[in-house]
Amino acid sequence: MTRSILLICCLLVCAVASFAQELPEVPPVDLAQLSPDDFADDELDLPYYLHHFHTLANNIVEEGENRGFIDISVWRRERDNEPYNARLMENHLSFAFFYCTDRPWNPYYADPAVRARLEAVLDFWVGMQHEDGRFSEYGVERWNLPATAFATKFMARTLELLRDGPPIDEELHRRVIDANRRAIMVTLTDEDLHSHGTRMANQFSNVWAGALGYLSMFEDEEVEAALDARLQSAKEDFMSPAGYFYEANGPDWSYNMGTEQSNVRMAYHYTHGTPRAEIFVDKMDLWLDWLAYNSVPEPDSNRWVLNRAIETRTSRHSFFTIGHLAVADRIPLARVWLPTQEGELESTASRREQLEENWPEVRELRVGDFSAFSPYRFLHREHIRPLPTEAEREEAIDLVPHVARDRFIHQRVDSRFPTHYTFVRRPGYYVAMTTGEHIRPQQRYGLGLFWTPELGAVLQSQSQAESTAWGTRPLDGDTPHEAGSLETEFTLDGEGLEPEVGTRDLPDGVLQAQWRLGDVGHKTVTFADDAVDVLVQYEGGFTEQLPLLLEEEPEVENGNIIAAGRVLVEVEQPTAEIESADMRVGGKHLWAVSIDAIDILNYRILGD
Repeated sequence: MTRSILLICCLLVCAVASFAQELPEVPPVDLAQLSPDDFADDELDLPYYLHHFHTLANNIVEEGENRGFIDISVWRRERDNEPYNARLMENHLSFAFFYCTDRPWNPYYADPAVRARLEAVLDFWVGMQHEDGRFSEYGVERWNLPATAFATKFMARTLELLRDGPPIDEELHRRVIDANRRAIMVTLTDEDLHSHGTRMANQFSNVWAGALGYLSMFEDEEVEAALDARLQSAKEDFMSPAGYFYEANGPDWSYNMGTEQSNVRMAYHYTHGTPRAEIFVDKMDLWLDWLAYNSVPEPDSNRWVLNRAIETRTSRHSFFTIGHLAVADRIPLARVWLPTQEGELESTASRREQLEENWPEVRELRVGDFSAFSPYRFLHREHIRPLPTEAEREEAIDLVPHVARDRFIHQRVDSRFPTHYTFVRRPGYYVAMTTGEHIRPQQRYGLGLFWTPELGAVLQSQSQAESTAWGTRPLDGDTPHEAGSLETEFTLDGEGLEPEVGTRDLPDGVLQAQWRLGDVGHKTVTFADDAVDVLVQYEGGFTEQLPLLLEEEPEVENGNIIAAGRVLVEVEQPTAEIESADMRVGGKHLWAVSIDAIDILNYRILGD
């Protein structure tokens, strides 16, 4: 055996021995010895995490093959809390944050016990990785995109903290950097991972943040070339020409507003002021326009109600603000949905007052909760977050299409699936309608949202729903026909109209859409100046469903539906049944209105 091989073997033995040492306990922090005044305004969330960090730190496996695994269910689903799941290990960032953050309130800065446990966590994380760079999530060696791409984002931030913070073992540090680089490269170059990402955009786009964070620390021409190659086609690969980031090949509000915006925020932090930033600005410009057409404001409120029936994966019916919209410095429309500077000051004052009233008590750590101790809390603390003033927000609201104009017909069409998203504005109302090919079982097509300037949203079809989805169903059935594809014929002033991929304003006129209701009828929707007219022609009995959003229960009078002191729906039918859906949306109750009819039904949903 040569001298060099002997030296390497000795180094490896020393490294293994080092990481096999007994792990010292991390002591708790006595918050009573601190004060809320010790925490800056942007640190008011940290007492909770500081108080519970020792619980997280002391629940890693201390010996055996899983030494370093974070064995406490405080991040992700409890049933997935297994040593093969790299997503759980994203909390290495929490260890790095407390170990590397030099603040008067943080006794864990450069703490030997925290260092020992951080090193154990990082050593285990490196050992989880496939030799090609992938990580697993839902089973032993079930390597997948999210486990790998998310790893690059969180590890980029951990490595940033370690770069400027106290030291860890040099050889381990090098192995972590190498493992992160391999995860970045396999995400950017593996065609199977890329193909999966084109269907689940939020998963792939983590690598924008991860790779850019890595490149901010290390010069690496190969990584840079691979990143730029993927970025050049990012808009076409991961976004519909209709405007949304693909999630299960369709639109999903929670992922588009959540993880996708987190990824953009971190990526924009590194690219701000550089040519690469234009790629992210361009994508966000398209998506914000999509959001503007699919959300409506509630009167005298900061709440926005969504065209939610189109969502493909999760469930979200309304929102106040979006936490991550980093491009607001470039795209004024983004300011509509951001917290304002004035609002942030009020919120900070309120949070500080509450912290002082309860000090030193903080909420309990709810083990088993999905995000009881989330690494996201430490991810974006240094990243760009522009906040508009109230005046800037009000100016931006005037850019929302149905606020800026009181008359238009707008249509958007996807390229993967012939799905049509149609939006009609008239002085008294605004409506969003979806037709064409169905993408996911939870979606509901047809009229998804009806809004008036005076009342706000008055109809919202619910995804994953039966009686609270707008549409027509057989008397002996539970599911409306609009729970499937709607092959639709459009006419404008009586002339045929073919949907086109992309986004466009249509000429003004009377738009009409007609689709079949299975093999037993068809429905015609006409967008008149003062109302949306609906005609259902059916073979036998059927039920028409209208999910209405109203503060008070509507009444039925001579077949008409009365709400807010006026006729909201004119019905050529003597009776309608109304039930509470036991759900609130936008501060209003959701009411399930059902109208039984035979052969034919005419009704009008009236605008202001």
